[in-house]
Amino acid sequence: MKTFLPIITLLFVSLLTTAQKYQISSPDGKLKAEIEIKGGIFVNLAKEGSPAISLENIALETEKEAHLFSGFKVQKAIRNSVNEIVTPVIREKERTLTNSFNELELKFKTNHAITFRVFNEGLAYRLTTSFNDSLQINRETLSVHFDVNDSVRFQASNSFNSSYETPYEHKIISDIEKDGLCHLPLLVEKANGLFVMASEADLYNYPGLWLKGTGTAQFEATNPLYPKKLNYTGSVYGHGQIAETEDFIAKVNGTRTYPWRIFAVADDEIQLVANNMVYLLASPNVLEDVSWIKPGVVMFDWWAKNNVFGVDFKAGVNTETAKYFIDYCAEQGFRYFMFDDGWCAKEDLLHEVKGLDMAEVTAYAKTKGVDVILWVIWHSLQRQWNDALTCLKNGESRALKLIL
Repeated sequence: MKTFLPIITLLFVSLLTTAQKYQISSPDGKLKAEIEIKGGIFVNLAKEGSPAISLENIALETEKEAHLFSGFKVQKAIRNSVNEIVTPVIREKERTLTNSFNELELKFKTNHAITFRVFNEGLAYRLTTSFNDSLQINRETLSVHFDVNDSVRFQASNSFNSSYETPYEHKIISDIEKDGLCHLPLLVEKANGLFVMASEADLYNYPGLWLKGTGTAQFEATNPLYPKKLNYTGSVYGHGQIAETEDFIAKVNGTRTYPWRIFAVADDEIQLVANNMVYLLASPNVLEDVSWIKPGVVMFDWWAKNNVFGVDFKAGVNTETAKYFIDYCAEQGFRYFMFDDGWCAKEDLLHEVKGLDMAEVTAYAKTKGVDVILWVIWHSLQRQWNDALTCLKNGESRALKLIL
């Protein structure tokens, strides 16, 4: 018996440390993902042999388990292939979209899982948990590795409270300072000629994914923390902003799927524009009646309202300028004209500013076949809900642009 004990012990240790390896390719065979489960989840993605991206440390840190997914062994691997035509409720870039991918679902203990989908256009993955009760997510982990000469186009931000209006920057990835925040989408231009765009889809009841610099050719995932206290002092612009946070990122149902993490791969910019992965990975439409949705081109006055020249009126937020823009919309076949910030006092949606007759403008727009959209601050609308909606309806405004 003593003779066999070391052999049995060595065999047991070997089984625990042996990596579980899987491969999954795109329908056209050009993209190939190599997945390894060994004390964590690791992914290498290449296109026709050229490295695209490497992912490591895919996991969730929860109140129940410090590193969910990081120490699991696969109990079951399920493969699936889909090739179908999807018709969007509201036409996208095309009337119909091709939804074609190969899928690999790796199930761990207690039915926690990670699902990979490889399209011709890129790789996506999402996590699934199966707890009976609610779950507190302390942190989501992901390390995203590129090559030292790869560069990135991104929007930087000093905090998670971003207007998403800063100019895009272009840098070598390692030149992004440590912990420098970058929000999605983020585009990497690889030295081997490939483009890799990071994005996400199916984001519900969960914070968005951000990437932060490390001072190397690597990004680390990060998410905004869960709100503890909101601010309702000072300007209405700041109402509802986060004043204090918890030390975790989400409270969720224990059994659920999480957002898709998307890494689109393209040979050139044209392929990036044609990529539909975000739409195809979103949850299906659940609205039974979509007849009220009227898509169309929108022109808005934010940049131009004070910069109209060669006319017989003073440009600004006024009736004459609005009619001028509505005439242009009608000439170009644009469905909507939108009043941006400035058409009313920020805290009062019931009265337009002096010089602007909203009833006259909306009546004029109707004769031109143009609908009017109004920019509003959410908390002003919330405070004046019934009166504001009645006023807007009577004024024939067709839609609102809400600023949260």
